Amino acid sequence: LGLPDKDRVMICNVAYIHNLARFYYSTDDIEDHRRVIQLTVKILASLNYDPVVVEMLRLMYVDLTGGYDQRLPIEVLGGNILTIVDIFCDSIPHTDRLSLDKLDTIKKRLRGLVGKLFLPEVVEALIEMLKEEALDVTAGFRLGQVMIYAEDLSLLQLLELRLRNEGFGTVSHTALEGFLDLYRRSEPDIIILAVPGHSEQAAAFIGRLKEDGLAFDRKPVFLLVERSAVADLTYLLERGIEDVIPVDDNLDLLVTKVRKFQVRTHQGKNDIDAGPSSGARGRLADMNLIDLIQALGPGRKTVRITIQADTADSPTLAIHLDNGRIVHAETEELDGAAAIYEGLAWTDGAWLVEPVTGEDLPEANIHESNESLLMEGCRLLDERVKTGHLLS
Repeated sequence: LGLPDKDRVMICNVAYIHNLARFYYSTDDIEDHRRVIQLTVKILASLNYDPVVVEMLRLMYVDLTGGYDQRLPIEVLGGNILTIVDIFCDSIPHTDRLSLDKLDTIKKRLRGLVGKLFLPEVVEALIEMLKEEALDVTAGFRLGQVMIYAEDLSLLQLLELRLRNEGFGTVSHTALEGFLDLYRRSEPDIIILAVPGHSEQAAAFIGRLKEDGLAFDRKPVFLLVERSAVADLTYLLERGIEDVIPVDDNLDLLVTKVRKFQVRTHQGKNDIDAGPSSGARGRLADMNLIDLIQALGPGRKTVRITIQADTADSPTLAIHLDNGRIVHAETEELDGAAAIYEGLAWTDGAWLVEPVTGEDLPEANIHESNESLLMEGCRLLDERVKTGHLLS
């Protein structure tokens, strides 16, 4: 949207505050976002927080009834951006990768929003960002959210700092009742329990958590206990606890184990999901060649796009992008720009986007910019439509 850095930081600040509020404040109806927002606004106002931040938060989920003829005030625009992003975040679990099927569903929902509450410019800007993410086959996986319980506040703060420095998100609590309530709402990926006392106390604590609904068989749990209690608690490994670690050890051991578990889980999921070939897949009916190039170009991706048309002779188009710029294209009969122009006419077919290295790129046979190729291709496509020579 071309906002200056100051405004972008301000909006991110409000988003962070709203995200925390969604975790820590419960409502009778989780869909009642306004209750959480109103409570947060009151707290921030009582603390004399930045009035722009407070007003931006207050304007979330508020209809734009004012007659704005020029650029919207940042409080209004920011509130609208946050509302639309909040709706997106409710549409897909934070642990899921954004697939093209999910993107198509989300696009329909966002574009179906009506009223002055939803600015179409903001909706389209978000959709363009989501397209790029869905096609980002080279991106690494996100580190998960770790939930921590510790009665010792100094230990809790140390654990949070160490894990955040490693790139994990954290939520935490020092009271058991609050911890269980937060667990039900925050959907953590990994749980760390720092339990004081001897082995009998730790075992009783684990038993109570299980009775209250903490699923050790579905969430990896790392148990931090006193060194003298470790040997007596190893039997918990057979009951779903991931590991029992001495609390007085260097935290590097815990962080290493948490990271290894996350990587192992991610790799296992990839082995199941990847199939015979990795990469992003889709159909031209959902995202055509123009959409692909416009999504991959700004992200400066080095990839190979393979497209097979659904026609009698099933022609195949291979395109290579180097840092987002088209450098090579060929079909069975055409190469260079002519191959791109041919592919732009295809309306039915399947495509695959795969990451490649610079060494895998063929010798360039295209030297025009992406924009020039698309403009000329669209002009030629219009001529083919008018003359009735469009390949379908």
